[in-house]
Amino acid sequence: MPRSLPLVEVDSLEALVIIDNELDPMSPAPPDTVQVTGLMQHLATGSPHKLHDRGDASKEMRMEDICCSAHGLSILVTATKGDIKHSLLFDLGPEEAVFERNAKRLRADLSSVEVIQLSHWHRDHSGGMLKAIQMIREAKEEKGLSDTGVVVDLHPSRPDYRGLGIGDNIISLQADPTFEEIEKVGATIDKHSEAHTVLDDMFLISGEIPRVTPYEHGLKGAMRFDKEDGDWFSDEMIADERFLMCNLKGKGIVMFTGCSHAGVVNSSKHALSLLKGSTPLHAVVGGFHLAMSEESHMESAVSDLRKLDPAVLLPGHCTGWRAKFIIETQMPAPRFVLDAAKAHHENRLLKFYDDIFRYATSACPNCVELNIFGNRRYLITREPEHCKAVLTGNFADFGKGPIFHELWRPFLGDSIFTTDGKQWSDSRHLIRPMFLKDRISDLDIFERHAQTMMELFGGPGEPFDLVDLFYRMTLDVTTEFLLGNGINSLENPKAEFVQAFADVQRIQMLVTIMGPLSCFYPRGQYKRGIKVIDDFVLPFVHRALSLPDDELEKLTKSEKSFTFLHALARYTRDPKMIRDQVISVLLAGRDTTAATLSWAFYELSHYPEVYAKLRREILETLGPTQAPTYENLKSMTYLKHTLNEVLRLYPAVPYNIRFALADSTLPTGGGPNGDLPLSILKGDGVIYSAVAMHRRRDLYPPVSEGFPDPAIFCPDRWYTWKPKPWQYIPFNGGPRICIGQNFALAEMSYVMVRILQRYERLEYKGDWEEQFHKADLVGTPGHGVKVAFYPSTNVKGA
Repeated sequence: MPRSLPLVEVDSLEALVIIDNELDPMSPAPPDTVQVTGLMQHLATGSPHKLHDRGDASKEMRMEDICCSAHGLSILVTATKGDIKHSLLFDLGPEEAVFERNAKRLRADLSSVEVIQLSHWHRDHSGGMLKAIQMIREAKEEKGLSDTGVVVDLHPSRPDYRGLGIGDNIISLQADPTFEEIEKVGATIDKHSEAHTVLDDMFLISGEIPRVTPYEHGLKGAMRFDKEDGDWFSDEMIADERFLMCNLKGKGIVMFTGCSHAGVVNSSKHALSLLKGSTPLHAVVGGFHLAMSEESHMESAVSDLRKLDPAVLLPGHCTGWRAKFIIETQMPAPRFVLDAAKAHHENRLLKFYDDIFRYATSACPNCVELNIFGNRRYLITREPEHCKAVLTGNFADFGKGPIFHELWRPFLGDSIFTTDGKQWSDSRHLIRPMFLKDRISDLDIFERHAQTMMELFGGPGEPFDLVDLFYRMTLDVTTEFLLGNGINSLENPKAEFVQAFADVQRIQMLVTIMGPLSCFYPRGQYKRGIKVIDDFVLPFVHRALSLPDDELEKLTKSEKSFTFLHALARYTRDPKMIRDQVISVLLAGRDTTAATLSWAFYELSHYPEVYAKLRREILETLGPTQAPTYENLKSMTYLKHTLNEVLRLYPAVPYNIRFALADSTLPTGGGPNGDLPLSILKGDGVIYSAVAMHRRRDLYPPVSEGFPDPAIFCPDRWYTWKPKPWQYIPFNGGPRICIGQNFALAEMSYVMVRILQRYERLEYKGDWEEQFHKADLVGTPGHGVKVAFYPSTNVKGA
């Protein structure tokens, strides 16, 4: 057993793949290979170009902005612990031009690099070294750093040449940079053949890797030439290869390997032994060198890797497509998570989850079980009885759980949406009074912002996008309702808070999908967005907390000035607790309402007869100008049917998740016929999809003259049809049912009424064929809702 080394736990890791064998930025999801590193950061960020002559184009894709693949590997690894951050460049790829091109296109922060580690002396790993050193020094000089040097960590045994023996011939490989050349460009060489740590013990670089498996024999035919000996000799062991590893807090060992000439299983076992077996293996990233292996060798390697139970495998470089196929079939978790993340990025998440049900069995066609990352079990379901069990029948057994709480804590903190048990119950008890009827029946707040929004509508017949305006209006309504002052994004659309809120949500959804892989996702933009959000909200929080108790008591007696913030300030003096609840309710109050309104007018623009019928009901109830009361809104039957139909087809939250807090069961899905209870163990995740369940044809009556196709928008179906319990859950259900649903319905109804009073008809001006369901935290029309309104000639000031 090797000596123990002082490798400290790090809080986070970011890995930027600069060079890899694969580059495939276009394919949605490889159907027959696991092209992992080819999807990791190989899309160029590029630079903006002048597009004033191209209509609505937001960016130009230029071929010189695209990265290139090459036979080699280079990864920039950044570790963070508290306020300390260190970056190490692991390998340099095969040649200088590739490194320079990709580093520039990816905007890699080379000024942060303190150490370069060469995994082993092979040109496909060392070829870009001299250019990389030069670029690192230049980047540091540009930033005005006093220390522009970089340390190159090398194995001391450098061959003059390496080669391959093929039959009676020897093919010489291009020489690696010499020690003299490395020092000449300004680097400091640090030679090591034994395992050691660097950069405040955040990184561990191995020494020679012991060979213990019976099938990992090194690189067949490898040769070495040293000028001193003047001859070639066998070098199949490639004994100078060394891997890099970190200890990620709460996860375990993350190992980066250049080629794994010693064997990926041998390397993984050695990484475990360096920490005395006390720390689990979390991830293996890099080259597995299985491309030229026999199939039996590949099968054995993958099988033995499974026994080590890594959560994440990211095979690249010399792994080869055959080995990746075996990894995909035997260890599908990394593929599933990366495909889900890619589907989210490409706005295909709805189809992605729909396609998952193709893998369901005939015994249980509406539930799919996945074992993700070896030891984490998830069930994806669209079965009403499962939803009922999770949300109410076995409510105490299911909750958000520690995984969800940890992922969402930076954004939503310890709020109603991230906690369980007493903490959740206290939050709900605190929030509920603000959504009682007497608080939401005062509709003045809706009137002011709806009128402001309609002033921004295009002129008669002039196309514009409704989605953007709905999101800004609901943000203004919600911030005023919560804080007493709206952000006025309708009048100031470029407000920093608006963009930050959108950025944080997008990244939050992505890191949630990625799960353990999210540790590799850069969080700079996310953290900056959180700061902008806090900088906006916290001054309101501190202002409320500065009020003395008697002043707060007076405010509670004045309906107009009493806000959600004041209610929280009476309950607690903890600014973080208030901040967490405010942002959570802000998220729910803004996005779900805006998304539903967007879908409502998308469908109304396609069905003019429904628009006319709804408008007729509104005018018969209120006339063309009268503002509706809460009772008016509740009394309009067709308005209610229209919103129900929108929420049936487009539930605002398409997917949700609960984790088992204790061993439990779901009522169906077990046994050979799927009619027995399905066992759920503590820690299992249940992903339930309202949108998938709402679109199950078998849950509806047969299509007939009295019941239109359930795929079609038809509010009239609600006159004679009512969904069975738990087959329609647009606001969730059970004790955690949406606490603000009445507020949301009132806001949506009010805005629809005021728009239809003023406008006699509308036309859809978008692409009829290309609309798609963009699923982030909520589901929105991916191409916006471009419409043109035509006002009634008899209406003024509605």
